[in-house]
Amino acid sequence: MTGSSKIGSIEDARVTVRTGTLLDAQTSHRTHINTQTRTRGDVATGHVQTDTSVSSSSSEQIRLFIQEDGGREFEAIATNAGFGFRPGQRVSVFYVGAQRNDNPDPVGLINHSTGSWRVFESDVKRQVVEPITVVDVLRLVLGLILIVVGPVLVWNIWSGVADGMRADWQEANLGELFFKAMTALVVGVFGGMFATSLLLAVGVNLGLLPRPKPSITSQIMDQVQQAKAEAVEAEGRRATSVSS
Repeated sequence: MTGSSKIGSIEDARVTVRTGTLLDAQTSHRTHINTQTRTRGDVATGHVQTDTSVSSSSSEQIRLFIQEDGGREFEAIATNAGFGFRPGQRVSVFYVGAQRNDNPDPVGLINHSTGSWRVFESDVKRQVVEPITVVDVLRLVLGLILIVVGPVLVWNIWSGVADGMRADWQEANLGELFFKAMTALVVGVFGGMFATSLLLAVGVNLGLLPRPKPSITSQIMDQVQQAKAEAVEAEGRRATSVSS
């Protein structure tokens, strides 16, 4: 999917469902190897040590071949669906894409025969470009300011209190300065982040800032859930009509 097919508004999103009988399911497994190298150096001795860690992860990819009730066949690919399929079962595939995209990506599966289903929210997020709002800009600007000011403020308060309790002839040692710097950094940064969220929440509640709208992703997920409910209901009606 190209960048031009990204969803930029809820009006641009399209959720579709295709349902049919499973003809075949092909499963394959992939192993991913991740290597991380970390180099540490001792300034005093000039000794350099390199540590390499290797980790692996595996994924299961399933390719489904489905025949719609009208006779047309299609295929869908899912990774780590978390449940199985076998020929003859009734399956629905959910697709999300931009209105102009004629080849949307599958984002969810239902096995009607077993009742198992899953929607891949991460696949939806990859297709969405969330707009930048006024609150987002204020959060960024105010957050940067408070994150910078916070450590300085904590440092100055601590210095004022500590210097007032210390005798005139005493001076802060290196260990105290280091501990104070680390504490000021941690407390100041987290305090700045908390203050940013608090100030924005107060501004919204007082009507000074617009209330944030639901994200495009969350609105699309609501549409997918609605499509899922409709697919389950439609399949239930079909099964009833076939058995009667």
